[in-house]
Amino acid sequence: MTQKKNTTLKKSNVARSNKVNTKYKFKPWHAMAGLALFIAGGFVVAYSQAATETAAFKKTQPLIHYEYSDAPTIVEKNNSTATLTQGPKTIQLTKDGDLYCFEKNTDAGNNRKLSAAEIRGLLNELKAAQPTQIAVSSETATISAQSITYLDPASNQPISIDLAGKNATSPGAIKVSAALEKACKTNPKPVKRKDAPSASVAKPKTTTFNINSIQRSLIGVAQAAEYQQYNDQFNITLLSLIQKARRDARLAEYIVTPCLNKSANEWSGVMANRWNQSVATFGVPPGDYKQWHSENLMGLVDKHCGVNWRGVAENVGWNPAAAKGINANQAALAMFTNYMNSTGHRAAILSTSYREVNVGSIMTQDKKAIFNTTHFLRR
Repeated sequence: MTQKKNTTLKKSNVARSNKVNTKYKFKPWHAMAGLALFIAGGFVVAYSQAATETAAFKKTQPLIHYEYSDAPTIVEKNNSTATLTQGPKTIQLTKDGDLYCFEKNTDAGNNRKLSAAEIRGLLNELKAAQPTQIAVSSETATISAQSITYLDPASNQPISIDLAGKNATSPGAIKVSAALEKACKTNPKPVKRKDAPSASVAKPKTTTFNINSIQRSLIGVAQAAEYQQYNDQFNITLLSLIQKARRDARLAEYIVTPCLNKSANEWSGVMANRWNQSVATFGVPPGDYKQWHSENLMGLVDKHCGVNWRGVAENVGWNPAAAKGINANQAALAMFTNYMNSTGHRAAILSTSYREVNVGSIMTQDKKAIFNTTHFLRR
């Protein structure tokens, strides 16, 4: 007798078969879970990026930075050769022990290597002098840099020393300045300003999960737009005040050149980024040279405006107005007033040599300061 083949599937096989053939059905919680994973991944990458940036910032910060500047930086160009005709006095000691010293208004300077003992002695001498420290906050816009910052050997925290006004003649400030001058004049070797290391940190490359994009997601589009609106209004008002000052002086208005907005914005971004990194690393703003002039003004202008120009001047400043609830128009007016009260900065605004201008202003992430760069160009 022929046995009939059993074609009935077992229950377990039927279940498996049905499971395999069942089409995927979307459920709301699937989207929520995916979004949560997306955000979590973003935070992991952002945290890693933040740690990398902080490490880079610590590595590039000098042990000592001295800057004395009360006027614009001016570069004159003859064909492809550029000469700095006006610029700050700068002394910088790197973590590798390289000391760079530059007098005002010259590209030429001195460089030498300090021993570990010399470095310790210089830092201890700065600390022992106990000159007046700079307060983290300021009440007004600042356009000059007259200060020293050094890393305290004990706490590894930046200490900022005020060299402006009455403090310049205090015993502590005089002792500090003398110690730096002595170090600069001992066995120096010639060096060019452009060959000194930069104290700034490059902005991170944009990625899908960068800190700024995560921040924008968290604070919302409205608040991100508020930052940009403040920057834009500050720029509009400052430019308007510059043009009015020229009209009042019976001078032709400047030509507002878009490429100078790019060069000015780039440098203001560098200054704001240093503030942001200092807050992230040390918990406080830089404190000393919150603003400082472009380390390669020629390269910055060449990059955005081309090489066919003959002269450029740069005004820089910062204002804590945003943190104090002062609107962008008032903040720009305070910056403009300080520029006009300074002989050198006023001369750039009312120049008969330069014909083009633009400004760039960037607010810091904590909204406690806005940095401005103004570029004047002669072709």
